Amino acid sequence: MTALSRLVTIIGFLAGAGFTAGSASVSSASTDSTAAPPIELPERMQPFPAVLAFASAQSIPTEGIESAAGRIDGMPGDCVTILATFREVTKPAKQWLIYAVVDSLTARERKRADDTTVKLTVEDYPLKYATRPDMALTVRTIGPFFPDGGDDPVEKPARVLLSSDFLKMGLAAGTQTVLDRTIPENGEPAHLTDEEARTVGSRFVAMFEFLKMVRRTPGLNDLLAEIIRRPSLFSLIRHRCVRADFKMHGEALVPASAWPQHDQPIYRFDLETRLNGRLAMNSILVVSEPRPPLLPTAGLLGLMSTPPYHRDLRMDLELLAARASVDLH
Repeated sequence: MTALSRLVTIIGFLAGAGFTAGSASVSSASTDSTAAPPIELPERMQPFPAVLAFASAQSIPTEGIESAAGRIDGMPGDCVTILATFREVTKPAKQWLIYAVVDSLTARERKRADDTTVKLTVEDYPLKYATRPDMALTVRTIGPFFPDGGDDPVEKPARVLLSSDFLKMGLAAGTQTVLDRTIPENGEPAHLTDEEARTVGSRFVAMFEFLKMVRRTPGLNDLLAEIIRRPSLFSLIRHRCVRADFKMHGEALVPASAWPQHDQPIYRFDLETRLNGRLAMNSILVVSEPRPPLLPTAGLLGLMSTPPYHRDLRMDLELLAARASVDLH
């Protein structure tokens, strides 16, 4: 089976998070006469009774994905509910409830928002994306919850400024572009067109914008820190920084029966994250178009991550519900 790795160089995007320039790559699909292996998907996790009870008491939706027909922009009041599950074989599972609501920027936030420039190189195409935050997310992270109830959960609030332009690029369009580029058994496809290169590059931009929300949300960031393998002190001294490299592969169309509550095409792909050259985290992502009210997640429906050194430890994120704001004007 032949695979074509397409390198995407990220310049300056992660500097705000303590990273230097990194890279990302994708692999195009390949033709093969053998039967395709079963599509691996993150295991669907059921919310613990305590999670559902808390959500009900707080009027937080926990099921159903609405569609904001005819709208591509987020609106204040659009909201998503995400379930985070942390599992270790020898210990009881723990869950957190993440409730994020779209809000407008305040006058002070608009004034203080910094421009963001992302420079990518996809094959021979230099690409540049420029924007600034134009929407806010108010995020409530509540937990941990346990299967048998346990102590009262702790709530950690956050407010994150994001770019709707970057989120609207989404994770699905680039995935479909990769699937469309089938490689002959004994050859390689033609070079990407300018439009294809920009679509492939935009997938990484959307992913990083969603990860910005994860990094800046107390609770979510703590969970990520439990999963990802951090660079050693020697590595930090040698590199003088943290270099992040990402590889996306294993793209596939997901059968509609696997995610019946969503009526749009759904895809999956694998993501390898390396820090200073060492594998730091393996993930499987399930994604769709970032149509409102899915804009805050860039179209992410589910994610399962494991550290490379501890396969019995894993973190799952699953979209439980999404609600569209009602425009009363």
